[in-house]
Amino acid sequence: MIWDGVVRFVVWLATSLVGGAATMLVGRCKAFRRRDQALRDGVESLLRSQLISFHDKYVERGYCPLYAKEAARRSYDAYHALGGNGVVTKLYDDLMALPENPPGGVP
Repeated sequence: MIWDGVVRFVVWLATSLVGGAATMLVGRCKAFRRRDQALRDGVESLLRSQLISFHDKYVERGYCPLYAKEAARRSYDAYHALGGNGVVTKLYDDLMALPENPPGGVP
């Protein structure tokens, strides 16, 4: 009879501990997901800003050197992998279509 009470107590204690641990883990996972999404959104925003700056700078110059195109390509690939899309694709395509040397000669 005493053993029945001990067994019930141990089962109750184990169930409570496992339930508490599971609740804590679920809470931490949700917090991690929110933080991860915020970081992704922030990086995507910074990449978008960088690509817009590249576009404005080199379209104004009328050419885009190869090293700048490579940097833009890497930024665009990362931006696109993070889910970025829309108008930046058009800006990227405009940038890639620019000649690599200035009009009338080598820089």
